[in-house]
Formats: sequence, C-alpha cells, structure tokens
Amino acid sequence: MAEDFLTQGEDVRMAFRAHWRSGLVGIILTVVLGIGGLWLGIWIDSSVWGEGEGGFFWGGLIGLGIGLLVAIIGSAGGLVEWLTTRYWVTNERLIVRTGWLTKSGKEIPVDAINSVTVKQGPLERALGYGDMTVESAGKDSLQVFRNVPDPTSVQKAIYDAREDRTMYLSGAGGREAAPPGRGRYDDLADLAKLRDSGAISEAEFEAEKAKLLGDGDGGAEA
Repeated sequence: MAEDFLTQGEDVRMAFRAHWRSGLVGIILTVVLGIGGLWLGIWIDSSVWGEGEGGFFWGGLIGLGIGLLVAIIGSAGGLVEWLTTRYWVTNERLIVRTGWLTKSGKEIPVDAINSVTVKQGPLERALGYGDMTVESAGKDSLQVFRNVPDPTSVQKAIYDAREDRTMYLSGAGGREAAPPGRGRYDDLADLAKLRDSGAISEAEFEAEKAKLLGDGDGGAEA
C-alpha cells in the first residue's frame, strides 16, 4: 500500500499500475503455443507412432506441456511487469515499485523534475497507453517508463504536483496545505533542495531564506 511509505503530510494524487498491454503478449503467446503444442503432439503421436492404446492422449498432453513451458519462459517478464508494477504521483514524489520476489523502486521528487515527455503511436493512442520519459536533476536524470496508462493524464498530474510543491516551498501558497509539525528550518532545507536542483535561483533562495529566518513578520520594514 502507498500509505506504508508516505511521509508526514504527503498525499496521493494518482495511483495506477502498468497498462494491461504489458501482459497481453504473454497471454497471446501462452494461448498460441499451448494450442500449437497440443496439435503438434497429437500429429506426432498419430503419424509417427500411431494412435496406440491411449489414442492421442499422451502425445497431445506432452505437446501441450512443452508449448505452455516455452510460453511461460518467453512471456514471464511481461506478465510480471503487468502484475507487479505500480505507480504513485503524490504532492512530493513520483514513486515506482516493481517486482514480485525481489522488489525494486524509484522515487523522484516532483520539485526536481524538469520535464515529462510522452510518446504514443497510433495503436498506443487507440489502446490508451504509451511511454513516458522523466527528466530530473541529479544522477540518472533520464528515466523511461513504458506501458504507462493514459500517460498525458499522468504528465499533467506530475506538472500540477510540481507547481504546487514549488509554490508551497517558495511561500507563495498553492493548493498544498502545510504539513503539521514542520518548522522554518524544514522549509529552509526544502528551499535548499530547490536551489540545488535549479528550480529557483540563488537570489530567490536568499530572499526566501531571509523571510523564513527574519524577525517578527519576516523582516518587514517598520
């Protein structure tokens, strides 16, 4: 559950899993190879060894088993991606979790995201999915997420969260309420992150720092 790793004051804006297209290839492959293996097994059983005492049963059963085994090996990655990949857009982060026995994850602060681009072909637009590339500050600045459902809505949700987070951290308000239990030094640390990521300039950082650390109502003139 997303609530297990949310921070204080963090709320989920959007939650979704990988598009069903991720598992579609595996499902088709399983059906095709299963039927193909069954037919091939029956044909070998009847043409090479003859029907025998058990008719076509054993040849068909063996062929079906081999076909399903090949299908599972060939499509396991797509099926696991479909079943286990989850996404969350919160007011602070883009969170991705994937994996079954061995889990892995990625987290990108929304205020560190520079751009989100979406790539969809005609078939992808018709089926409602696409690839999404997220460019952010720091190491591994380009992250590509494939088979994202309704990627333009996800793109908008990320941009809205980034705007709200930036406005909140700069003291300009926004739709995001201040989380309880935070002090001005917490806000100062967040401002420093924005400056380091390039979201605000050094001059803007110093101005907001003066407001946070100033006396009374933020250093207003007497």
